[in-house]
Amino acid sequence: MTPSSPSFEQASRKIVTDFLHSVVVVDDRASLNDEVNISNSYTPKDVALKAPSTRAKKVQTIVETTLQQNEHSEGVEEGAPNKDGDNTNNRDLKAKILIDTFAEIGLVCAVLKPVDKDERLESQTDHATQKSDIVILDWQISESETSPGETALRLIKKIIKTDSKDRLRLIAIYTTSQDLHGITEKVSDVIKTPSETASIDGFEITRGPIKVVIYQKSGGTTTIAEHRVVDEANLPEKLINDFTSLTKGLLSNVALKSLGALRENTHRIISKFNSGLDAPYVAHRILTNPSEEAETHPIPLLTSEFNEILEDCNVCDEVSIDSIKIWLNHLEDVSIIKDDKLEGISSTQLKELIGILLEKGLEKERTKGTPSNWRDLLKALYRSEKVRLSELTVLLSKDEEQGAEKDLDFAVLTTMRSHYSNISPSLKLGSIIKEMDGTIQRYLICLQPLCDSVRVTKERKFPFLPLVEASSESPNDFEIVLQIDGDYKKFKVKLNPYLLELIPFKPHAGDKEIKATLDSNNIFSLKDSAEMKQYRWVGELKFPQAQRIVNKFGSQISRVGLTESDWLRRMATAANQND
Repeated sequence: MTPSSPSFEQASRKIVTDFLHSVVVVDDRASLNDEVNISNSYTPKDVALKAPSTRAKKVQTIVETTLQQNEHSEGVEEGAPNKDGDNTNNRDLKAKILIDTFAEIGLVCAVLKPVDKDERLESQTDHATQKSDIVILDWQISESETSPGETALRLIKKIIKTDSKDRLRLIAIYTTSQDLHGITEKVSDVIKTPSETASIDGFEITRGPIKVVIYQKSGGTTTIAEHRVVDEANLPEKLINDFTSLTKGLLSNVALKSLGALRENTHRIISKFNSGLDAPYVAHRILTNPSEEAETHPIPLLTSEFNEILEDCNVCDEVSIDSIKIWLNHLEDVSIIKDDKLEGISSTQLKELIGILLEKGLEKERTKGTPSNWRDLLKALYRSEKVRLSELTVLLSKDEEQGAEKDLDFAVLTTMRSHYSNISPSLKLGSIIKEMDGTIQRYLICLQPLCDSVRVTKERKFPFLPLVEASSESPNDFEIVLQIDGDYKKFKVKLNPYLLELIPFKPHAGDKEIKATLDSNNIFSLKDSAEMKQYRWVGELKFPQAQRIVNKFGSQISRVGLTESDWLRRMATAANQND
């Protein structure tokens, strides 16, 4: 890390800029004319206008617009209430400046200019926003609205409803209205849910991965928040900063850089998987026995190409020691790392101690010359004392509760398979189900090999082992973490051979796998072949984790009972422990 190293904010912003591709703007007064209708001018005192940053490697020159043919805007009488419902004079959106500025950064900007009472607006917006990274909405999109923001709020609600629940979404309200507080409250009411409220920070509203920001167009006569007044030339930079605040983090930077690299190489990947390979693939499928196995073969081929792209683009540089040290500086800047986070240790000293751990690893002899409580912590970590294993995470987190929960989040990420669509999951090795039989609730893990989980045409028995939930007496005795209905549960697998249970299932008509189906409560469930018991689908371990459990179980059922000298057995055990 050199003195000229970028800040974590700057490094994250560059990754975001390379990742973002498209913006959709909805404004009924969008204009491509160089001269737009502005009643009066307003120049904020504390907003510095500066040239937008550019992406060095490429500049998008294609600009998509769907502006209506009529670019004429009628004048607004000075001092009269504008279409946003207050006395701030109204003006057109300088769409050309906005489009050109986004293009210089490398983003394609599409502008939708609806006419009054345009019934196609919602369907157009719905289709356009699904593939856009940023959405910009005027506050009052139709002159015929009964109240300002009626259409914008309806569009926001529709966008959020259509999105998957964990999709990152940045929406900007770009308005001439000075009632920014009122807009903020109305937007907050729209995006909150019965189970999750929206947090408000000034004129920014956030709920989970959704963020809505409010900006006022320059050129009006009044404002209540000069720092929120932005002209079209500077709006793109503001929005990229807003998106960065949603995503900046070590692993999220790796993810964004990876996705950006895949986007950049999309057409090269497609050219490799060209139609000229269709004939040899079909021949390969015919020669494969059973032939349907070849249906899944393109997936490892594609993921192999993805891996090669990510390795070539050095995406893991974002979690190098130098990058982590920059991140540690950021934690100090936002007061997560601070004096006495660990009693008697300053923030600077804590960063240095963590830096030593990063470079040299966790070893007992490296604790010499450090504060006693730090030495105690490292010794506990070195001995894997379960009650203290989260303390490093806590030191790097906002508070103790958040730190402990983040360890659970990371455990789930590294062990449980993710599902990105609502398709019916199938029963196989690593599947975890919950028996729903009155008051009895048992968790079971499936050990059926993958090859025996497919081509199922009639009833077949699947082997399961029980999972035992960690008790209050032994809260740290677990090996699997599951997130169920928003809560974490911790389990240990019971490997005793006599606990193995065979449960018969049969496929639905037309299926060759045992698939769970959505029940009336919108939960995936399945029944045994006799339909005597119902099971809820809980999740699925990643294949390596599931195979490790099978290996452990295999060692249990392959134990050998010997008649031998107990002295010799004990000597052998002691020798193995000393190795």
